[in-house]
Amino acid sequence: EDKLISLYDDKLSLIHSSLEGLEFKIDIENKSYDFKSQILGDFNAQNLCVCILCAHYLGIKLEKIQKQVLNINSVEHRLQVLSREPKFIIDDGFNGNFKGMSTSYELCKSYKGRKVLVSPGIVEVSEEENIKLAKIINECFDLAIISAQINAEIFKKELKIKTIILKEKSQLVQTLAKETKNGDLILFSNDAPSFM
Repeated sequence: EDKLISLYDDKLSLIHSSLEGLEFKIDIENKSYDFKSQILGDFNAQNLCVCILCAHYLGIKLEKIQKQVLNINSVEHRLQVLSREPKFIIDDGFNGNFKGMSTSYELCKSYKGRKVLVSPGIVEVSEEENIKLAKIINECFDLAIISAQINAEIFKKELKIKTIILKEKSQLVQTLAKETKNGDLILFSNDAPSFM
């Protein structure tokens, strides 16, 4: 194997993503190494793999790399855990495409408590994209708070779960206080929390 050329995704295996974080293995020099990270999203295993292989190539000890990966923080507004208690709040405000949003919804689906979504839906796409998104929302959440009027009619028609459509975003904090309780998971999707 050429030391200067490496296909990183061939070295990545056993990716496990949950609301607790990310675990995966990387094969380096014919040996498998375990990595854990507190960041969310299975796609981040690929991003981390590239960084890990580069750091190793530059001579950084694997134990030090493992420690740094464990303590790495998420990028703001990208599956960023704002709190785990009393409410589990995740800010995915800068995620505005179908693939990314639906992936984060599937991640939230595993949460044992009540799941609340705050989102305007996908902006600047066809109606069909938001209809597809509504189907996933129905499967993953107990309550949807639609934070803008732009897709309100689509969601009124397509969502089968409890849905609140805000007339103005300024109503969001009051609505969250009234409609959520301790133990709920709240995902801000394509919509950063107004208090940020």
